Amino acid sequence: MMAKVPETVRKTSVSGFALAAYNMGYAHMLDARSLTVKTKGNPDSWTDVKQRLPLLSQKPYYSKLTYGYARGHEAYAYVENIRKYQISLVGYLQEKEKQEAEAMKLAQDYPAVSPEELNKAPFPSCRFYRSHQAT
Repeated sequence: MMAKVPETVRKTSVSGFALAAYNMGYAHMLDARSLTVKTKGNPDSWTDVKQRLPLLSQKPYYSKLTYGYARGHEAYAYVENIRKYQISLVGYLQEKEKQEAEAMKLAQDYPAVSPEELNKAPFPSCRFYRSHQAT
């Protein structure tokens, strides 16, 4: 679907157009773009087109369009829900990266003792240590 979006659409808006076209059909997306032009909006702006999507289910508008009635309000909600989910995932991943960075800094500030270090005698000349190891 993304390949079908016109090249005049900015890259940041392509996903909105593609998701809406996937949901309601590419032909209805073309209708939404033409309706946007008729109502003095920019057909390459996702913000302008998405405002007109709900109009695709209203008779005064869909009766004058090439492909007719569409559930544009559903496509609008579909795209918005995916965008919200994307934003929440990005926030989650950023928080996870932040926690990992904090854990790494803490590990660098307070290095753990490796198992090899535990097996070494810290004070080889200490009698207690040798007698403790023998038992």
